[in-house]
Amino acid sequence: MPLAAAGLVRGALQETLAAVEAEPRFRALLTEVLADYPHALHPDSKLRAALITLGAFQAAGGDGISGVYAAAAMESLIAGCHVLDRMVDRDYRTTSADIQVAPGLLFLTGRLLERARDATPGRVGDYSDTYTNMVAACSGQQMDVDLQENSTPTLEEARRMTDYKAGAFGAAMASAGAITGGVAEPLRARLAAFGAAVGAYGQLVDDASDCSLAAPGTSDIQLRKKTVPIVHFLSQQGDRPEWDSLRTLFSAASLTPEQERAFRTAIEESGSVQFTLGLANWYRIRAEQITQELHEQGCPTRLLRDLLGSTSSTGE
Repeated sequence: MPLAAAGLVRGALQETLAAVEAEPRFRALLTEVLADYPHALHPDSKLRAALITLGAFQAAGGDGISGVYAAAAMESLIAGCHVLDRMVDRDYRTTSADIQVAPGLLFLTGRLLERARDATPGRVGDYSDTYTNMVAACSGQQMDVDLQENSTPTLEEARRMTDYKAGAFGAAMASAGAITGGVAEPLRARLAAFGAAVGAYGQLVDDASDCSLAAPGTSDIQLRKKTVPIVHFLSQQGDRPEWDSLRTLFSAASLTPEQERAFRTAIEESGSVQFTLGLANWYRIRAEQITQELHEQGCPTRLLRDLLGSTSSTGE
């Protein structure tokens, strides 16, 4: 994201956070989360959520500060959902304050969307599509939790979880940008479809990376999450006895560092990482096709194309 745009998004977050009524310590806790990588106030944040939102805002013909507030809202949304995620996963960073910090960030999201609407009176419609996609994303988060407890997950369940979780988040971001830009249907729906595709694409790329030997120490295997590459590997029961032993260990108990490395090696050698990257590419092609359609309709698509050149998940 251009430095100027990144500065505006961060400024909108900080300005709105400073303006809301909150006890100083609680405001500091919200700021602390937003300043933690990969969230918006961290200097190395990629601001993926803001990029999707601003890309849709630009394609919708939007101009002005309202798009910045909408982009900041989506960064606040992602931060709040990450706090909820780490509570569910019992992450070492979880604190007793998170039970209030998470909803605080979600309410901050709503305030930022109000500021986006107020910045362009009469142009911005209601954000019902965005809220609908947020609810769908929450259902995807729950599917993620349910799959962790499922001893026999299917690939279809893992793919649907990705669609509902990352895809719906991407659709929420794009719809927020499109609505703020004042665009009507059916263009708004096409932009939401772009967001869904690019969100799922980025999540699958991240899931593949998390399982590779190049990225030890990430949480998916340690937490026994049932992401697409892991479920693809688990579903190939009977291919090699030594791999079946790893599958049994993964389902029954935590893996030692040596066992985790062997699990990562097996996932790569079994073709599960490559399968996941192939599925990710299908979503990328879909996003590219939608971008081309928008371009042919005369929509500005520079930010959308830039996003496809550097996409990763909005998640951790």
